[in-house]
Amino acid sequence: MSTSAPLVSVVMPVYNCEQYVQRSVSAVLNQRFRDFEFIIINDGSTDRTKELLQAFTDQRIRYFENDENYGVVRTLNRGIDLARGKYIMRTDADDVSYLDMIGSLVDYMECDPECILCGSYVRILGTKKIVPKPSIDAKVKIYTLLSCPFPHTCIMIRKQVLFDRNLRYDLQYLDGEDHGLWSELLPYGKFHNLKKVLIDYNKSNPDQVTARPVHKENYFRFRRRMHLFHGKRYFNLSHAEAEIYWRLIRSEKAGSIDALDETRRLLAKIMMENLKNGFFHQGLLKKFLLFRWYYVCLNSYELGARTFFSYVKGIKTTQQYFNILAILSLLAQGRKLIGLFGPDAFYRACRRHLQTLKGNKQECRYKR
Repeated sequence: MSTSAPLVSVVMPVYNCEQYVQRSVSAVLNQRFRDFEFIIINDGSTDRTKELLQAFTDQRIRYFENDENYGVVRTLNRGIDLARGKYIMRTDADDVSYLDMIGSLVDYMECDPECILCGSYVRILGTKKIVPKPSIDAKVKIYTLLSCPFPHTCIMIRKQVLFDRNLRYDLQYLDGEDHGLWSELLPYGKFHNLKKVLIDYNKSNPDQVTARPVHKENYFRFRRRMHLFHGKRYFNLSHAEAEIYWRLIRSEKAGSIDALDETRRLLAKIMMENLKNGFFHQGLLKKFLLFRWYYVCLNSYELGARTFFSYVKGIKTTQQYFNILAILSLLAQGRKLIGLFGPDAFYRACRRHLQTLKGNKQECRYKR
């Protein structure tokens, strides 16, 4: 193996993957791009994984073993600390990378020095189903507020930012450690996903995290911690406000009109804080919040007509123009609302807010 530092360090944690590991390792070694080291860490496998890995003789492989099964978080962090490359390429031991996977990601990262994370689309192995992700930085970061914006099996990280900020995968985000790290990295550079498929993702492996029975329980805890972190880190929310933000993200039914109004007031604070810190594109953030707000109100329709008026106030808070389809959809929980307040009240509410809609359109013309 060469003593000079490679451009890329590919990190692959491995645990009981005897059925897939030869194919996955070979796919990485056959990449058209050649300037990389291949760090493979065996996390205490009890099947034939070790035997199969030791059969490879490629000098780019750096093989390590954990003393016991440490789990993916500690294993990935060990891989980061062992990496010598400018970029760290993360991939899994049961997926199949395309020949241009590393090269495509390197080309983009080299062309945009401000980009610190770059991923791609993936295809579900054995199917034609492609899993797209948002591409441009502003949309990727907004998506981070809801879900993981990158496929963890195909992601390239600018290593220096991890060491400069002393960031690693965190055990408190177990079963969502990737989303946790991307959220920590969000303020420090650009995110991007290439609009091309670079890997086939294996969903059939029974040993992968998402196949374990405990995953759903861990994932719920992780998501709560993650969204509380988002609220506090990006929008300067108190713990109590972050709990309301968590319920907003989940589109959780409000227990009362007062609770609904608390959520509505939180919208204004979030947008004001974002104007100060600029973590997110303001227009995209407004649309994101309005979408979540709509579903909170939709799920809370049993609170009565005041739900509708609270929804409209929320639209005004976000300074968005009225979406008549969203309003009518909300009102169309019609049977219960009409049953509670009568068809005349339903009609008057529709008419009043249609007039308001026209007024907003007129105002928009003046602004132009």
